[in-house]
Amino acid sequence: MIQTSTLVVKRELLQSIPFKADLQRHHEWDWLIRASVVPGVGIEFAREPLVIWYAEEQRKSVSSKNHWQYSLSWIQELRTLVTPRAYAAFIMTVVGAIAAREGDRHAFWPLLKEAVWVGRPKPIDLALYLGMWLIPQDGRRQIRALVQSIRDRGAKGRLSET
Repeated sequence: MIQTSTLVVKRELLQSIPFKADLQRHHEWDWLIRASVVPGVGIEFAREPLVIWYAEEQRKSVSSKNHWQYSLSWIQELRTLVTPRAYAAFIMTVVGAIAAREGDRHAFWPLLKEAVWVGRPKPIDLALYLGMWLIPQDGRRQIRALVQSIRDRGAKGRLSET
């Protein structure tokens, strides 16, 4: 999860590589991809959460107003700046999720083809992609809750051992 308010960046870098005002979505990813190719600039992630961000599923946002075709075009434009693995993962987990949520069944095969032929997906990307299309949203919520419950129990067990 990357959210603009969670980025910690030097002012000079933001001034030299500004956010694109004309984008309809993916502002953070776009900026990070463009900044990461600047010599001496790197991306680091904190080892532990430093922010809590609440996202309501049905909340209206700039990102929820666009169709999957916009996201596909955006990543295709940046394809030379990302790895084949990242390209495929974005198409399968982000673009695919939008298309599935919109109920555009005609997107299934073209997106899969683009991800496999142009990118380099991992098995987890394929599994997530298929899950988004084949498992109803309520079923995915139940699976997520079950996985989270298992993780929470594992974390509690590790804490009690220390």
